[in-house]
Amino acid sequence: MKIAHIVSSMNVGGAERFVIDLTKEQIKGDEHKVEILSMGSMEDPLLSETGDIPVRCLKQHSFISDVFQLRQTMRKLDVIHIHSTYCVSRVVLAKALLPFSKVRVIYTRHNERVHAGIKWWLTYEAARYLVYRFVFVAQKAQENYVEHYPRLEHKCTTILNGVAPVERLQSLPKVGLRIGHVGRFIPLKSQKTLLQAMSEIKACGSDYYSLHFYGTGPLMADCKAYCGQHLASCEIAFYGHETDRTKIYSSFDVLVVTSSTEGLSLAILEAMASGIPVIASNVGGNPELVTDQFNGYLYEYGDAQELAAKLEILKNMSDADFSEMCNNSKKRYEHSFSMKQCAANYLAVYQA
Repeated sequence: MKIAHIVSSMNVGGAERFVIDLTKEQIKGDEHKVEILSMGSMEDPLLSETGDIPVRCLKQHSFISDVFQLRQTMRKLDVIHIHSTYCVSRVVLAKALLPFSKVRVIYTRHNERVHAGIKWWLTYEAARYLVYRFVFVAQKAQENYVEHYPRLEHKCTTILNGVAPVERLQSLPKVGLRIGHVGRFIPLKSQKTLLQAMSEIKACGSDYYSLHFYGTGPLMADCKAYCGQHLASCEIAFYGHETDRTKIYSSFDVLVVTSSTEGLSLAILEAMASGIPVIASNVGGNPELVTDQFNGYLYEYGDAQELAAKLEILKNMSDADFSEMCNNSKKRYEHSFSMKQCAANYLAVYQA
């Protein structure tokens, strides 16, 4: 089977990392020929992680030229798997120009946010006939879409994301709490909530807490300024872009996710694969991953006081209870979110 995964770029993001891990799993055993098509640049940072995966960057000139490039590419494929909203209308139109082609179009929606407006209504009306399956990474996301676009229901399914195993270096004895956040500095990631939670905690010093931020983006400078004004006594590190997942998840004891919306968070899955508990906003697919007092805690999005209280619980937890929560996180990943199982689920959709 000839399969191509198409993304808008190979810049750092959860969907792009997922595509790399999924493709690596699919090419094992040489049963399928799998490649990644990127609408981005050959300079994009995640290209360094693709290893032996064939990657082609399609030249962008205009919407129409993109469509005809894709039309030529799709002639030779059995499956084209969309992972980016940027690519949806281009692939759908290219498929319309191949009326006798048997290529199957699969679209995975990696976010729970529903596209609205006349542009998207027209796109999904066309996609209703030309896309073989719409895949959602969380049940809540599928329900939201079907409510908005009920005529798509018969083509929708949910496949929970998986991640490759993440090796974690032996951690140092827990002194205080090392808190990590992984994600771009953009509005929907809401890193400011974590900083506000730290302001709520009175005993905020390097002996008790440290913050470790991974990612870049337009709001990083704003967060750094807040730290300088309100959290001068805290140990806070901004590492920027980092692709080494072992390095990332070995540097903290708990992952905090503050997003306003999530599909099925790759950062949470990677933390679970590393055996790290998670404190996450109660949005999107987060409740499908995190269970209160089992492998972490949920809190209401934007509530810095509640987040601060959850952090205090973890900081004051006994070593035995904390170790049990870490083990629970790892076991949940191994049972339900391995990349091997995820790849098998997608193959079943391709071949159905």
